[in-house]
Amino acid sequence: MHSAWLGQGVVTHYAEAGTVTFFAVNRHATEDLVPEIALHGFGDLQVIDHQVMTHSNLSAVNSLTAQATVTPSKGQGAKMENGTLSVALKPHSYTMIRLARR
Repeated sequence: MHSAWLGQGVVTHYAEAGTVTFFAVNRHATEDLVPEIALHGFGDLQVIDHQVMTHSNLSAVNSLTAQATVTPSKGQGAKMENGTLSVALKPHSYTMIRLARR
């Protein structure tokens, strides 16, 4: 694993709703990044949403005339096990994973 390729990783906690959201960027061009994020202090969590944004053309942008060039898609494979979140972050991607208490 090349942790230097994790451009940014942030976890937010919304206590009133009982949710935790993880945001991450994988800057590596060809390799998945598989972080393991310890979330033991938040109770028994389950993945409720997993979205990924990526595009084969790194210069691709949305515009007024092409509003859906780069859009989020349903992610796969995020899992919680023993208080730890693990997921394979695809190359050149931005990922959001939302978790909630069971």
